[in-house]
Amino acid sequence: MQTLRDEWGVNLLRMACYVTQYNGYTNGGQSLIDSKIVEGVQAAKELGMYVIVDWHIHEENPHTTKTVAEQFFKKYATLYKDYDNVIFEICNEPTGIQWYTGGNDLYSYCKDIAGIIRDCGSKALIVCGTNNW
Repeated sequence: MQTLRDEWGVNLLRMACYVTQYNGYTNGGQSLIDSKIVEGVQAAKELGMYVIVDWHIHEENPHTTKTVAEQFFKKYATLYKDYDNVIFEICNEPTGIQWYTGGNDLYSYCKDIAGIIRDCGSKALIVCGTNNW
C-alpha cells in the first residue's frame, strides 16, 4: 500500500469483500476476509489513506444475505466508529433487485443497513450501490 501511496499518488483503497462468489464471506472465506479487513484498515490508517470496506454483492438480491450483512456491518461499524478513514459500501452492483417496491427491495435494504451503521455510532461515509450501473 505504501508503494501505491508514495509512487502512484493513491489515497484510497477499496477492499472488495465478496459475499457469495469466489470463496466469499458466506461460503468459506469469512476468516480470511475478516483478517484482511483488519490488516487493510490498519495499514490505511497508518499511511494516512482512506479505505472502502465493500460488501461485494454482484448481480444478486442483497436480501439473500441480509442477516449476515447486518452482523458484518454491526461488527465493523462498532470496531471502526472512531476511524475517519473508513467508508462502508453496503452493497456493490445489486442488479438482481428493484429499487423500490415497498418491501423486499434495495431501498429497504440500504435503509436498514445504514441504520445499523449509524446505531453503532459510526459517522463513516456510506455508499449505496444502485440496481442499474
